[in-house]
Amino acid sequence: MNHSCICKSDSLTSILLFRLVFLALIGSLIVCAQAAVPRMHQLITSYEGAETCSMCHSKAASEVMDTTHWTWHHEDPESGQVLGKRNVINNYCISVASNEPRCTSCHVGVGYSDQNFDFTDATKVDCLVC
Repeated sequence: MNHSCICKSDSLTSILLFRLVFLALIGSLIVCAQAAVPRMHQLITSYEGAETCSMCHSKAASEVMDTTHWTWHHEDPESGQVLGKRNVINNYCISVASNEPRCTSCHVGVGYSDQNFDFTDATKVDCLVC
């Protein structure tokens, strides 16, 4: 009996079984993800910014606009110190002033590329950037 041949066969069977289980798991995750999308969202054929979402989620843009994630500004209520990404050096983009195009590429504001961005325009909220 050739033991090396049996070991290779067992190893190959284990690899194939692992791959089969892995593919089945991925397939079931895809099916679950598709089922998790609300029926109304399945009807959306194009994304036109906040206008697309505000048809059903009328308060969502104003709720986002009231967060430090939108404004990049925070004032400490105890000390009065002005903080936030727009005002201090941070650990991700380092400094907004010197790196604004990179920082704004992930920001929730559509078209935010420089200091002239209109933070009062609810249509500029990008619901999908995250």
